[in-house]
Amino acid sequence: MTTIRLKIDVKSSFATFPKADMIFGHFAYHLFSNNDLRLENYLQEDPKIIFSDFIPLNYLPKPTLPLDSFGVSDTDKKDFRKKEWIKIEDLQNGDMSKCVNIEFYKTNV
Repeated sequence: MTTIRLKIDVKSSFATFPKADMIFGHFAYHLFSNNDLRLENYLQEDPKIIFSDFIPLNYLPKPTLPLDSFGVSDTDKKDFRKKEWIKIEDLQNGDMSKCVNIEFYKTNV
């Protein structure tokens, strides 16, 4: 399966965080509204397209590992648990303690 990455230039805030099922729903609606029947047998066939949740550009979700794997001091563990993302480059270099919290989908109202 080919992986396609799209960069979306968001012009306004989201009411809810775009999850994979919502993105797929919009994709299916677009096809259906244009009388495109490519998804007609979707449930009976192997999936030809799979969506993921939004992910910040050049980041991945923080790996689910014991906190000791990240080399974080005992005093920083509480704050570190809140961090959800790691740069792909840091993950490849083994710099596991460089996780960050990116609120790329939240806005201040």
